[in-house]
Amino acid sequence: MKKRDIYKFASETLVNPKNWKPQSEEQIASEIYGCAVNDGTDRSLNFDDIRVVTAVNTFGLKDKNPVESVRFYNKNNIKSIFSLFFKN
Repeated sequence: MKKRDIYKFASETLVNPKNWKPQSEEQIASEIYGCAVNDGTDRSLNFDDIRVVTAVNTFGLKDKNPVESVRFYNKNNIKSIFSLFFKN
């Protein structure tokens, strides 16, 4: 029996709700399949091998990025708090 590692998670995308163009999971799978089959390699991929799951989670922040509200602490100075995002 052959053994191969198969990805359980391939990608995710953060989409601004204002720019969201709904597509069905089947449409997305078809697009992925088209890219994979026409990539010039000798791989064998069936359409049924592709599984697409879409989910929308706003964390109660609507169109804001939830990571912007996460604060980090300096381990050498716990009174020093910083964010990875800077506001202009």
